[in-house]
Amino acid sequence: LWSPRVCDMSTGAPFRYDKDLNVCVSKNGMGQAVRLLGDVAEIWRILSCEPPFRQSKLAIASGCREPEWALELLQKFEIADISKKMPWENSLCGGNQKLWESVAQAVICRGGKDHHLQRLSEDLGIPVQNMVLFDPDAEHCRRARDIGVLAFQLSPCGLTFLDVNSALNEFAKR
Repeated sequence: LWSPRVCDMSTGAPFRYDKDLNVCVSKNGMGQAVRLLGDVAEIWRILSCEPPFRQSKLAIASGCREPEWALELLQKFEIADISKKMPWENSLCGGNQKLWESVAQAVICRGGKDHHLQRLSEDLGIPVQNMVLFDPDAEHCRRARDIGVLAFQLSPCGLTFLDVNSALNEFAKR
């Protein structure tokens, strides 16, 4: 979702949020800048707010060593506010909505990606065959595919509209 990854940060919470830039800075504004990657803010808004995706459930499956930092970042970063780019657009949500507000569940703990995804499946009542994973780690994607999850390895640039479009096309074939 963001860069640097939590495991690569040299400093962490508390984070200060800059709304104008949609950036968090660790150590209460005195440390590293953390930025959302790719098209995450816009994609998150679409999946959270726009028909036909509003019934989808966004979930987090992470094995990061500092879950509190990841949760704080999710609670500070905002989804895209489309009214800033297109004031005529009557969006169903956007301004001031945090990423966290759209998360159905987060599993942020030690363990393999397959374990995290199976737990999300059980807790949310969604079969793993109806889940899609985006992850930059090839091994995480392999383990997800082994249990039936549709998995896409992301480039270092992060989640893009092209990734989501590919996932939707593949999911439609299932």
